[in-house]
Amino acid sequence: MNWFKKNQYITLLFGVCMAFTMIFVITNSGNTSYKEIEIHNGDTLLSLANKYSGKMADHEWIEMVRNENNIIDDTIYAGHTLVVPEHDILNVPNSVVEVASDKK
Repeated sequence: MNWFKKNQYITLLFGVCMAFTMIFVITNSGNTSYKEIEIHNGDTLLSLANKYSGKMADHEWIEMVRNENNIIDDTIYAGHTLVVPEHDILNVPNSVVEVASDKK
């Protein structure tokens, strides 16, 4: 116990490092890949979320896009690009997908 009293700053630094590590582990939901998309006339963040969010909730997808692109409000402009999280809609690797046919 005396060691902690003598080394308060080291103990505090260790505690802060542990807290940041725990926050990183808890908030890291795995590897997320991103891609750029072009915004077209009539696009909104909600319409893009419906198209690109996959199984992620629309509001979560929109929040990720806003954070990744430094969007303060929901205003986006046609002709600009957005960096969006890329999700496989079917969650099936491309190498596994086979097209049905009549040939054997």
